[in-house]
Amino acid sequence: MYVDIVLNRNSPPAILLRREGCIEGGKNYKRTLANLSDWPARKIATLKLLRNEALVSPDELFETSKTQPYRHVEVVLGTISKLGLDTKVLAKRSWGRDIVIAMIAEQ
Repeated sequence: MYVDIVLNRNSPPAILLRREGCIEGGKNYKRTLANLSDWPARKIATLKLLRNEALVSPDELFETSKTQPYRHVEVVLGTISKLGLDTKVLAKRSWGRDIVIAMIAEQ
């Protein structure tokens, strides 16, 4: 990610937070994540300074005391059920519907 300043002719420059783009078919594409134009200059300068620095190591923040395997799959399937996505795929339970729900949960 980087901060990009886009100059405008008759208005103040747009300050954008962007993700590294890619080149497809000879065109350069950039993805804008946020518009930072209303941020104060000091805050933008601080963001630029922190660009490539890890502020805190994840090992310093968290300590694993106990893990429960496969709990995340149960949470995802429960959310799918609460949203009614499983019945939107196919109203009646079948092998095909279970496969589609499994593929969604895998993502």
